[in-house]
Amino acid sequence: MPFLSCVFSMMLVGVPATTTDATKQEADQKAVSQEYVVCPCDPFTAKITKTRVRERLKPHLDSPIIKELNTDDSVIVTGTVDDFYAVLPGNEVKGYIYRSYILDGEIVGQHVNVRLEPETGPIIFQYNAGQKVTGVPSIKNNKWLEIALPQDVRFFVAKDFVSKIGDSSLFYTLQNKKNEIEERLSYIGKTTSEEMKKEFREIKLTPFVTELKELACSSKDWPALAEKAQNMLKQLEEEYLQKGIASNEKNEPAKEVTVEKRDFAPEVIVTKDEDFSAPLPFLEREKKIIALALETKCCVSEDEFYQNELKGCREIFGIVKPYNRSVKNAPGDYVLVNPKTNIPECFIYSTKINLAKCINQEVALGAVERPNNNFAYPAYFVMKVEGKKG
Repeated sequence: MPFLSCVFSMMLVGVPATTTDATKQEADQKAVSQEYVVCPCDPFTAKITKTRVRERLKPHLDSPIIKELNTDDSVIVTGTVDDFYAVLPGNEVKGYIYRSYILDGEIVGQHVNVRLEPETGPIIFQYNAGQKVTGVPSIKNNKWLEIALPQDVRFFVAKDFVSKIGDSSLFYTLQNKKNEIEERLSYIGKTTSEEMKKEFREIKLTPFVTELKELACSSKDWPALAEKAQNMLKQLEEEYLQKGIASNEKNEPAKEVTVEKRDFAPEVIVTKDEDFSAPLPFLEREKKIIALALETKCCVSEDEFYQNELKGCREIFGIVKPYNRSVKNAPGDYVLVNPKTNIPECFIYSTKINLAKCINQEVALGAVERPNNNFAYPAYFVMKVEGKKG
């Protein structure tokens, strides 16, 4: 047999052609050889109790990391090794095999590596000649085939971060429910995005608001999904309120708004609500915002609305100055000026706090964002005055 044909034949069946190849193959075999014995147990569903819990290739802390698990995740445990549980890998974990070792869906070669990633990923297990394999070319590297892992592959999670919650069937029940929630959130996101493109009077959000609240409550087993539902609800409410305000103000007849200059009282810092008369435009604006919140069932009363607003306060800093220009739809009757640059940073107004008593003072305010009506600076509704400099 010619020399090159002999070498090709040896490579095709996985026999090393050189000493270097032989050394590497021995190392690869050692890498996947089992240095442990899994004690089988009745399969059960376990919940991950911490964040960023590492699922490993082997049951020791120096083993390659397959993926990180969080408190949203559950696994099926099938056995134990010392301080580790053996767990099923899950459908989302794929293996990668070099396509040159596959001919007509069959392995040609001995000890053919299946890796976690093409080329450089850890070796998960090995195939031998004659074994069948199916998959698709990897989008990461089309010289490699992406395959589902065999049913007998096991990974390992430290026992300290795992808690038994039921039999193995519970895993599939939980997984199906999680998939349903993810699909509903995706559907609501796409549908409400289209809904918000309509004219304000045509927008119908109540069913979606109701469902998001239900999903937030029913997703306690998956904190990340519950948080996503809450964030979607908050964003939807904010967009709806802003669109409602813009629509109402667009339909109002044009009128001049003059804001009086208030008396300066430099020594008074307001720390609680006071009885004072806020400018009419801002009283009316707040009424509309509250009415929209009640309409979308974001709250059941004005008190609850402002209690929720208080929880979402952010701190803003600067010197309070009156905004005396006569303009339509001014987003605030005061501005907060940067003490270093003397440039306004935002508009502010309040129906709760008498900002007149803060004029010319450098203060820290607790505030929530409001529509700025396309003015140059953002606008805030002041809920509280938290302090002053000096």
